[in-house]
Amino acid sequence: MPQKILIDTDPGIDDAMAILSALRSSELDVVGLTTVFCNAAVENCALNGLRLVELEGNQHIPVSKGAVAPLILPDLNLTTEVHGLDDMRNTNPPFPEGKLDS
Repeated sequence: MPQKILIDTDPGIDDAMAILSALRSSELDVVGLTTVFCNAAVENCALNGLRLVELEGNQHIPVSKGAVAPLILPDLNLTTEVHGLDDMRNTNPPFPEGKLDS
């Protein structure tokens, strides 16, 4: 029986690969995706989360937007040097069709 997991992440190019691997794993059952601020703005992270579940045909998996800034640590400066403006290395993926879960 696959292990149920909730992924809490900031999906840029690095986390995207881990999420796609989890979605394709027969050992895991991804029951939700929550996105948070870290290397990228939470708005981009949330859109990327939706894109990833749609890419894999998993529109039934809820995606929720979390914290927009660190809760304890000082605010980090966002940089686009690694992840690009869309946090997917400027691949400009299409806008997701789905909506965020509240």
